[in-house]
Amino acid sequence: MKKFLILMTLQFLISSCVHQSARPTVYEPKNTKTVFPYYVDGNPVAAVVTDNSIFQSAIEHTKLTNRHYMRVWVNYTNFSEDPILFDPMESFILTQTDKPSGTNSKLEIVYPSEIIQRVIKAEQAALITNAFIGMAEVVTTTPTTFRSSTGVTIQQNDLDEKINIVNKNTSNRAQNIADNYDHFARNMNSILIKKNTVFPSRSVSGYIYFYLSVHVNESYSPDDYKYKLQAEIADIDVSIIFKPVLGY
Repeated sequence: MKKFLILMTLQFLISSCVHQSARPTVYEPKNTKTVFPYYVDGNPVAAVVTDNSIFQSAIEHTKLTNRHYMRVWVNYTNFSEDPILFDPMESFILTQTDKPSGTNSKLEIVYPSEIIQRVIKAEQAALITNAFIGMAEVVTTTPTTFRSSTGVTIQQNDLDEKINIVNKNTSNRAQNIADNYDHFARNMNSILIKKNTVFPSRSVSGYIYFYLSVHVNESYSPDDYKYKLQAEIADIDVSIIFKPVLGY
């Protein structure tokens, strides 16, 4: 069973792309009668095993298009004889606790379509910025000039040619921006977990995003916050406490 849990966690490890410092903060699940915590390559994961299912989860702090989130990875495997409707928007609640003050905040869950829309808006902003850069380059483009051996300044008739080069470079940058954001949006869409019917002996896994309720700045310390994930899926009804610890 533990070997199965480790294998199922590989997707979480492969798709995780959070920036980590030399000693990153990771969120370790609390060991209880129903929650089995384990590590894979330094990443803490919580597992809940019942007669009919296995539920696994891990959380991390991440940033997307200049907005900070808590990101929850979940994997649900159905071992029952009946199909299970899995609705991540209805099945999970993530609560943040400010350890110094003890204040609790329920984090707002983010629909997958909202995440994709943020990526699209970031692409539009990048394209507009590129267009302004291109216009500025056109305005500042001048014909090539040089001084002859007799000291006379000669100006070549190459302004149109140079402007065409600038426009071509602007167009190429725009295409690269569009291609990169399209690839990113498709990748995000593939890892965001959505509503699924989980048939017997099948599983579903992916990420759920929650808006971070604190202002992240230089004074922000992830060590000041712990999290409680409440999960309710078929015969799974559990609360998992994640506390910050120094990772490797």
